[in-house]
Amino acid sequence: MGRRESVGDLKKCRCFRLRFVDGCYDEGGAYWGAPANVYCAENEDTRIFCRAGNRNAAKAAFKKRHADISFVN
Repeated sequence: MGRRESVGDLKKCRCFRLRFVDGCYDEGGAYWGAPANVYCAENEDTRIFCRAGNRNAAKAAFKKRHADISFVN
């Protein structure tokens, strides 16, 4: 469920919470289930996802999976 991840250059990713509509679906119609606490780290080459309680926790989760990731926000 959700969306396919792609990992390329991990520099200068933007970290944001996905917007959900209709409970368990994101704006693009992908099903994630509940709760709606899915974050994305994205740039031109990379798009990865995690569940977290807030953006700082999401950044820490992304760092745990990809030590060389960096964020612009």
